[in-house]
Amino acid sequence: MRKYRTNKIPKLQPPPGRETPYIPSRDSGVGVAAKRESPQYTGGNIIGIGTLHKSNAVPIFSQQEARDISAMRR
Repeated sequence: MRKYRTNKIPKLQPPPGRETPYIPSRDSGVGVAAKRESPQYTGGNIIGIGTLHKSNAVPIFSQQEARDISAMRR
């Protein structure tokens, strides 16, 4: 068995008969996709912000949710 020094690592090569030809990437010069618009909430459905546990702010969308959050044990 051959011992190698730790500071000199042999270069890895494929076994004989397995040489892979160089295949360049295709570059058409065009981007891959159009940029998506950032989602933006308009605030039409939210009626407020509640606190569930400690400082965990949650959005409130209905009066029933507001009642449920206020009735939860603290």
